Parts: sequence; structure tokens; C-alpha cells
Amino acid sequence: MDTLIDFDFNNVSYDEIIGSILINLNKCLKDNDEILDENNSKGHNGFNLMKYGVISTQYLSYM
Repeated sequence: MDTLIDFDFNNVSYDEIIGSILINLNKCLKDNDEILDENNSKGHNGFNLMKYGVISTQYLSYM
């Protein structure tokens, strides 16, 4: 919102405003994609650890 107010005070054209918003939106999407990939990787590793923990617990209970 602050960006739009700054553009209004500086008499920036609508094309420049839309271009700036699209650039910021693209950066936001890339940043969110990286965050989701990182969280997905952590979740996958946690699931594997849980799976190995269950398997080892089952193995030790039969001994």
C-alpha cells in the first residue's frame, strides 16, 4: 500500500505501477516456492526418521 501511495505522490504512470507490482509479485512467488521446498524437505526427512524409528522399535520388540 505504501508503494502505491508513493507512486501517487510522484505522479507515476499506471504502466509503471503495474510493472512494479508484477515484479514484486514474481519475487514473492519465488521466495514462497523456496520456503515451501525447504519445509517439504524437512517434512520428508522427519517422516523418514519416524518410519525408521517405528521399524527399529518393532524389530527390538521381537528380540
